[in-house]
Amino acid sequence: RKLAEPRTVSLTEVRELVSGARAGVTRVAETVRDLRAFASTDDAKRVALRVADAIDLAAKLVDHQLAHRARLTCELDREPFGLGTEAKLVQLFVNFLSYPAPPGARERALRLWLRQSGETITIRLEIAGRDLSITSPRQFEPFFEEPSQGTGLLLATCHGIVSAMGGKIEFESGGSRDRAAIVVELPATRPD
Repeated sequence: RKLAEPRTVSLTEVRELVSGARAGVTRVAETVRDLRAFASTDDAKRVALRVADAIDLAAKLVDHQLAHRARLTCELDREPFGLGTEAKLVQLFVNFLSYPAPPGARERALRLWLRQSGETITIRLEIAGRDLSITSPRQFEPFFEEPSQGTGLLLATCHGIVSAMGGKIEFESGGSRDRAAIVVELPATRPD
């Protein structure tokens, strides 16, 4: 095989290539940082964390999964702080956002909002197009979820994390077949 003849490259082309390479390095660095936060150990010290930051990171981690299954809009109060570890808080919201959009799900509308009232932080995920009215007291036990929801560990894991943080998690459906909500309440804390 004969090698291609060398060609001259304009300064503009070089700048574009360097700019593209820098953007790629930045994306990789952000992804590695996000994955490190998500994969940290359970024995990490509990600290005051801005809840909205954990939701932002979780939304980035599940963005590709949700892209073809759900449309997510967020209304986040940036002020509330909860006491926990970043990895557990991010895991809570990854599971929280993944639950209403299992594989094979049709387009769903998800609206997530975060507010603080007094000493309580409320995170509400409203789901259009999915009935989450589960009345069994076993709804947060491992493997209890519907087969279409995967392994049945998402809600059990959410329940464990929320309970460890001193909060509660529940469903609201109001008897509707096309609207439901998952609501998490966590105790608020002051930033360190």
